[in-house]
Amino acid sequence: MKFALQMGETVTEDYQSFMLKYGDESNIAAMLRASAKEHEREAIIGLFGQGELHNSWRQWKGPGPDSGIWTDKLIDVVGSLEPLMTSPNLLPPPLLMSRVDLAEAQTLFLGLTIAASIRSIVPQLSSGRLAVLYKDDQDALKSEATFMERLWTLIGADPFASDHATTESDVDGIAEEVVRLWRIRNPGSAGDMTSKETELREMVRRIINQETHPVRELLKKRLLDGLKQRLAQPIIPRERPGGPTHVAAGRALKPIARLKSSKAFPSEQPEADLIVTGISDLALRMHLQHILHILRVVQSWMEYTWNDVLQQ
Repeated sequence: MKFALQMGETVTEDYQSFMLKYGDESNIAAMLRASAKEHEREAIIGLFGQGELHNSWRQWKGPGPDSGIWTDKLIDVVGSLEPLMTSPNLLPPPLLMSRVDLAEAQTLFLGLTIAASIRSIVPQLSSGRLAVLYKDDQDALKSEATFMERLWTLIGADPFASDHATTESDVDGIAEEVVRLWRIRNPGSAGDMTSKETELREMVRRIINQETHPVRELLKKRLLDGLKQRLAQPIIPRERPGGPTHVAAGRALKPIARLKSSKAFPSEQPEADLIVTGISDLALRMHLQHILHILRVVQSWMEYTWNDVLQQ
């Protein structure tokens, strides 16, 4: 017991000495970032060399007048179906250390596109419409409220899972959720219910299996455009006196200067929600915001660590 108390006092004294030497947590974070930057540059430059590093970046970014916004190229990679974890040539050397984070964003992006496309079959209802349709039917209201959560689980867009593949049983389960919600909304439908349910199941199957399905293509384009437009702007804080807390894709706002490196890291700022048409469910909006945050982290880190490469 005495030994444990002495150890506790020692740890406390060491912590106090450390804080006196280096200051508050922001200074410590800045020190750790500087150390990580130095080690990353040493590792990447040592592996590829300065010449190859710069050449590979120019080749990846591409020629032409529209190649200046490197984040556009990055977002296109995240939106592609070629897996980042098994296709190392998709990223240039300065982005290799961010590959795991970008692979997470890629998995979420694909899941978001499929989930939003399937949602178009049974669109989200307004609160007023739900009240008229269901009155006090709590079971039906719960089914509406949890539909997207159940759908997301079945889609399996978990970036940390060992296997992301959507199986036939998953497709059947997703189709069943759509049919179930349609039945709840249409309890007294006359006619051939079997024919309608077959049609719904086929619609789900086509959306999942056809990479160029028109609805998927439309939502994918909206997501890509929204992310590109947002990352081309400085971070818009979530809370700002006299300003909006939500920013629609493509809507021009007066940019706010990013914080200096001696203060909070840019990507640490809570950012205003990105609004994209077709992404209305709260669960999907949260996943979209997560993708945006990952991309902001990578963008901030590139600007901090590889600014010489970005400026070439």
